[in-house]
Amino acid sequence: MEELEIGDYINDINSYHLHMFDKHDVTTKKLDVIVEKVGKVDANYAAQIEGYCSLLGEYGKNLRLYVPCLRVILSG
Repeated sequence: MEELEIGDYINDINSYHLHMFDKHDVTTKKLDVIVEKVGKVDANYAAQIEGYCSLLGEYGKNLRLYVPCLRVILSG
């Protein structure tokens, strides 16, 4: 917790944010850049997860096709 310097601000998050902005000279412009970069990362992960979901859906369709065949094979 000390690395974050949050100990003195545990009950006042607004003061903590102001302290960190002052300490790191965060301007509105810098914050906008940070928020934009975070948005891009978020969109990138969202696209990756959507791709994984689509792929898993395809695997599920294939499994539903193969299960009846496996039942026939396994039942002898």
